[in-house]
Amino acid sequence: MLSKHRFEKAALENATLLGGEVAAELNDEARALAAALTDLAHAHVPGVLVIEDLHLMSPSFAEFLDAASQRRGAHPVLVIGTAWPEGENNAPYTKWRSRTELQGNVEIWDMPDLEPKDLQTLLRRYAPDTSDHDAAQIAARYPNPLTMELFCTLNETQERISASAGRLIVSELDMSRLPFTLQALYEARWSEMSRDVQDALALASGAIPNSMFSWRREPITAIISRAVAPKVLGLHVAMAAAQDPYHWTTEEQASPSKERFVEPILYEIATSHLTQGVREKMLHSTRSWLGEQMDALRDDDQNRDQSGVRLEFAEWLTAFTRIHGTKSATEAEAVFVTAQALADAHQFRAAVARVEGPYLALMGFHEEGTLIWRNQRALWLGLSGQLDNAIAEFEALLRDCEGVLGTDDSRTRTVRLNIAASFVQAGRPEEAIEPLISLVEGSTARWGASHPETLALRRDLTLAWGESGQVERAVGEAKEIAQKCQESLGPLDPATLQAQSDLGRWVGEAGHYNRAIAILEGLLPLQIEALGAEDPSTFITRSNLAFWIGESGDPERCLRLFQELLEDQLRLFGPEHPETLGTRNNVASWTGRVGDASGAVLQFGELLEAQFGLLGATHPDTLATRNNLGYWIGKSGDTTGTVQHFEDLVADLTVALGDTHPQTLTARMNLGYWIGDSGDPRGAAKLFKTLASDCAKVMGPQHPVTLGARANLAWWIAQSGQLRNAVRQLVKLVAECDSILGSGHSTTLACRQNLDILRSRMSGGG
Repeated sequence: MLSKHRFEKAALENATLLGGEVAAELNDEARALAAALTDLAHAHVPGVLVIEDLHLMSPSFAEFLDAASQRRGAHPVLVIGTAWPEGENNAPYTKWRSRTELQGNVEIWDMPDLEPKDLQTLLRRYAPDTSDHDAAQIAARYPNPLTMELFCTLNETQERISASAGRLIVSELDMSRLPFTLQALYEARWSEMSRDVQDALALASGAIPNSMFSWRREPITAIISRAVAPKVLGLHVAMAAAQDPYHWTTEEQASPSKERFVEPILYEIATSHLTQGVREKMLHSTRSWLGEQMDALRDDDQNRDQSGVRLEFAEWLTAFTRIHGTKSATEAEAVFVTAQALADAHQFRAAVARVEGPYLALMGFHEEGTLIWRNQRALWLGLSGQLDNAIAEFEALLRDCEGVLGTDDSRTRTVRLNIAASFVQAGRPEEAIEPLISLVEGSTARWGASHPETLALRRDLTLAWGESGQVERAVGEAKEIAQKCQESLGPLDPATLQAQSDLGRWVGEAGHYNRAIAILEGLLPLQIEALGAEDPSTFITRSNLAFWIGESGDPERCLRLFQELLEDQLRLFGPEHPETLGTRNNVASWTGRVGDASGAVLQFGELLEAQFGLLGATHPDTLATRNNLGYWIGKSGDTTGTVQHFEDLVADLTVALGDTHPQTLTARMNLGYWIGDSGDPRGAAKLFKTLASDCAKVMGPQHPVTLGARANLAWWIAQSGQLRNAVRQLVKLVAECDSILGSGHSTTLACRQNLDILRSRMSGGG
């Protein structure tokens, strides 16, 4: 019998980006450090990692913490950290804490005050000969270790200790006059600094958007000099003194070239010493200076170093616009630059949310630069799972590109390609075929049949044919493309290697598993030689090779290969990277297929929890995981639970995608199967009859999914007692599958197996 359980293979196509891309580097060093530390732990010797001042964390430190705190049975690690309430002003910390709390992976404890005797011990580090009576009185006034330390390190206090031979004598202190609150103690520290340092810090606070913002000294001194140059002498010297000896600012841990205020309260004190007029002047100076730098760097974004600087200035400018509003095209573009960085880090929903607002209108909706950003926004929509919205935006963009740039401009052609790619991703590959044929024909006329652009477009067309059910045609086309790439580009060119990868995929999809394995096993060492073992294309080949090994009948080896791949991806990409999530899906699937249905349920549940937080409830990958989870709930023996699961899933998919979307059809197919398996074959047959009709209308009568629905219909008709009718349907269906899909395709083999079973029953064989 057929069950349409979806197993994800690594995607072979890439979205096409139009215009410059700002690279946001993931902190590989942070993950490597986390891996090195956690590897020291052992199942019988757990590790403990203690971290101070979590509230000051940067995004890369959050990456480190996520990697270090993963639940790994072989390497258990407990992470203990301290954090101040001021961390609510630090976005990386608040995001990390919210996400980790949602995952149930953190416990938060309030720290009690120190005992008086401990405070007296702290006091005696600075004034060792203070009497017990005096120490007790001072400890009562400063019950917090921070206020105690601040009091003891004030210049006036240090002078008294030196004058009294290492003692503090309460009778010589005017206790009512001593600063008591944290604010007052820091104000006292402020008064100890020179006027130049005070002025430099106050003006710096006016050039940054919040207390946790870090800056490089060169830009901030340029901004201050523009605003109030005559008022600050030796600005660089003053800023250096603020860091050492005054410790009002500190070097940023993740970026040593940057500095920030040590604590939020220090920023607040500094900014309180700005008059309203100077504050407004600093705000204007900062925004205008950053805008000028953004404009000057616009044409240099192909230079990696300059791209990083432009992103730095864009984030700085965007932080101000969140507070004071966006007022210019340059400031609007800065928002898009920061959104691109989010997208480069695979945070597509956040990227889309970042650019919600009047930004396109400010930049000029039909300006050439704006067209580029509109393309990026449509891409992010698609990658966040909002494919229908992405297609609508691409189609509107295409009309404007044709009007502004012309129909033959390369950017216009790119938008056409993105529309076609979105159709494929949305499960509507048949709508992509005609546009792709037109693009291939245009490229052939423009560049020739062997040009890399033409071959790349033919690969996209092959994908659309294969996804629309024309698998054998895809195999033939992929073979021809691979040959042309070999001849024109050479055996180790990335395009040639990708063409071989495509060929392996479609040969496997046609049911020729051993041939697919041979192609991919031959490809893998070439990719390692040409691209490296850790290149994304190499990982894709490893993923597809593992998959076809499993399909060929060796699920145990398949699972081992996927587990090894997952280890490498966790080490290099982290747990939230799309490729890592895809491999987790495959590990869960093959865990079930080797016989551990309960393990598959557990792993799919954990994956679903991660996808809910990262991708959202309606993202296609999240919905696919719900589909797979339901399948394995049923396989674990809970047929009632799986029927309810699929009824809920079908209802949600129908609302989100429509009742004939390919993902909805897949969920309806699984629902039908489990209805039948739970003891209602007539109900299953009724559902599959409607489903087969819908599949034929949406995907075509020859699509593998349509043929699979018909096979399930025949099976459940037989289980309902109509054995002869079912056999007649299967005889016809086997002939069609042989002709359309080939004799070795999994659907053909399943139909033939079902036919043999039913014929055996008719002859009294069981």
